[in-house]
Amino acid sequence: MRHLIKQCVDLHGSMSQGNTALLTALCESPSEELWSRAQRMIICDVPLTTLRSAVNCVTQGRVQIRGAPDTFTLYRALRHTIEKRRRFRAHPELPFSEC
Repeated sequence: MRHLIKQCVDLHGSMSQGNTALLTALCESPSEELWSRAQRMIICDVPLTTLRSAVNCVTQGRVQIRGAPDTFTLYRALRHTIEKRRRFRAHPELPFSEC
């Protein structure tokens, strides 16, 4: 999953070492404490996406997450966000949907 984390960007370009370490720790061993610290983290600059909104997008609100999302859900959220950014950058003129 580290290859996905390296592709995440915030508003300043690549994520800071602190945010990268926090996201890595959350993905390796999800916990409620790490989730509460990381959920508002920006993982994509265009379109602007937080970790929480990415998880909500891939679960489509059907999964009630108590505590932290599992590793597979985090993986899906990161992958979805990176692919969405790639599509948006390739075709910025096309209509864009949030999820």
